[in-house]
Amino acid sequence: MYKKILALTLAFAMVFSLSACSSSKVETSEKQYDYDLSEYVTVGEYKGIEVERVDPTEVTDEDVQAEITSVLESKITWEEVDRPAQEGDKVNIDYEGKVDGQPFEGGNAQGYDLTLGDGAFIEGFESGLVGANKGDTKELELTFPDPYVNNEELSGKPVVFTVKVNSISEEKVPELNDDFVKSLKEDYKTVDEYEAAVRADLEKQAEESAKQAMMSSAWQKVLDGSEVIKYPEEEVAAKTQEMKDYYQQYAESYGMKWEDFISMTGMTEEEFNEEAKTYAEESVKEEMIMYSIVRNENISVTEKEYEEEAQKYVDSLGYESIEALEQAYDKDTIITSILWNQVFEFLLDNAKIVEPGAGADEEGAAAEESTEQPADANAAEEPAAEPAAEPAEEAAQGE
Repeated sequence: MYKKILALTLAFAMVFSLSACSSSKVETSEKQYDYDLSEYVTVGEYKGIEVERVDPTEVTDEDVQAEITSVLESKITWEEVDRPAQEGDKVNIDYEGKVDGQPFEGGNAQGYDLTLGDGAFIEGFESGLVGANKGDTKELELTFPDPYVNNEELSGKPVVFTVKVNSISEEKVPELNDDFVKSLKEDYKTVDEYEAAVRADLEKQAEESAKQAMMSSAWQKVLDGSEVIKYPEEEVAAKTQEMKDYYQQYAESYGMKWEDFISMTGMTEEEFNEEAKTYAEESVKEEMIMYSIVRNENISVTEKEYEEEAQKYVDSLGYESIEALEQAYDKDTIITSILWNQVFEFLLDNAKIVEPGAGADEEGAAAEESTEQPADANAAEEPAAEPAAEPAEEAAQGE
């Protein structure tokens, strides 16, 4: 739950300052939505909302074993071996590729670690190293796929890779025993004790997921019952730009031109801008509703609450300390994330929890009535998805 709420806020963080904060409350350094939100949005009913109960999923023995297997695999080590390379081995290689007898950009590397069978390189490269020994040099006569999205100029062309095998290593998965569980950070002494702790943690996660589902249901009903009077232009413009900046940085990180990225989404730039604006308006609507509830119910973040909740983020996201978290995400952003969580908690605390399907008849009748109404032409769509194919850094890699 904490990861999801923080991620929601951190993706395009907009900070907010509560007015009239006492010394016991955490203050943010910037202000947004510091005006009368009732002029912009009519917030629907958010107390006494009917929410169907969601029961936690049962944790099975298979779930426990799958989690333990995942932990064991995360502790894999690699041990150098003196035998021919097999699929699944990690080989350290030097390689150089030539097309028509000439080297090409991105076609060579020194000391590259490659796991055979991962499919990171073009077809035939990894399988061509199966059976090689340490010190061997192999000539791999291959053909680039057509099309080859990483470098269109190489599409369908024959290529010769000269590959020297520097070392061969096999993976070692640790054995689940008392010595292994004692090596973990937690203070476990036996396998049975560790398995019981894993089960308890999975059950806690299942309960949190069920709670999150009910919170999401409550929030959706608040959204559906709320209406935007007008959008604050400054906030929408800022959100729109943030989304565009995000995707431009995404494209740049893969060495893509902006127009090429837009083309991969299947949209024109005008259509992309409309998507960005639609996302921005929906996001601003949600924030205005959230902050309206914050003000109406005097919800705030005290110093103690900040320390407790920030520590949960630290534990969940793997940071060493709250200070390290604050360096990665500014304090204002973390406070905003905590406010979101407090609003969700407030909605659920004040909801009327009903049995699954208990409100189905009423909701069905309402849905039937709604079909007679004209469709909402301003219904928000999902923002554009990331491109399906990601360009690789090495010309020899990936299809």
